Amino acid sequence: MVMVILGILAAVALPRMLGMSNQARVAVMRNVAAAIESANTKIYSVASVNYQLGASGSINACGNAALPTVYGYAATALDLVGCVSPSMLTGLALPSAGAANVIAHAAAADPANCRITYVPAGSATAPQYQLLLGGC
Repeated sequence: MVMVILGILAAVALPRMLGMSNQARVAVMRNVAAAIESANTKIYSVASVNYQLGASGSINACGNAALPTVYGYAATALDLVGCVSPSMLTGLALPSAGAANVIAHAAAADPANCRITYVPAGSATAPQYQLLLGGC
């Protein structure tokens, strides 16, 4: 009888537990996207006050004396992660020189499909934060 109950619990609870891990990774990615968007708003504010809203610029923000900007926003996600609390970035594959605009979840089932892609601002467009969450 005890074995039957344990078997039923395993059949029901295990898939739910696995689903919760996926949901947790999706939530992490959404929170990081919101954090980098907020950081970019701060960067834009500093750039605006310093008249650095052109196609290229440089400001003193987030502990970086020469943070590069494009139309007032961070030039790359690599620049943006320095403006986000390090605790928010735990477990993530951060941008590198070869993939300066991609932040992926390192523990995802498919990190290439559990990521944020940062699209820098254009002359008439605000930056975009594209979430791909199917592989989380």
